[in-house]
Amino acid sequence: MVDISCQATDSLSGVSSSTCPEAMGAGLDFGPGTHTLTAMATDRAGNTTTSITSFIVAVTYDSLCALTHEYASGDGVANGLCAKLQAAAAAAEQGRDTAAQNNLTAYRNQLEAQVGKAFTPAQAELLAELSRAL
Repeated sequence: MVDISCQATDSLSGVSSSTCPEAMGAGLDFGPGTHTLTAMATDRAGNTTTSITSFIVAVTYDSLCALTHEYASGDGVANGLCAKLQAAAAAAEQGRDTAAQNNLTAYRNQLEAQVGKAFTPAQAELLAELSRAL
């Protein structure tokens, strides 16, 4: 979950205007990668300041397996997909990048075969996208 909020304050002249974006929701709503929020405020004396914050949404093998289970209409399909993720994780840990990528490709292939059965097209597309971030 991402929960970032901000508020502009000025104890001397007071805040004249501010732009203060917030980021709230499930990490998957933002997509994997680095996200940056920029806030700006101007006080009544005309002084302006900008503040920037960043957050990273990272995909892990375990988080993708958990989401796979959440979306799947049956445990058997989810277990088979998670087995491929676990094999990819083990291979990646051992530095066997080709084996890890092969297991992730197998995950995506099985996922595609389950579209309309265990997953909606949107769910399968999101899971495939997240697997490419591993």
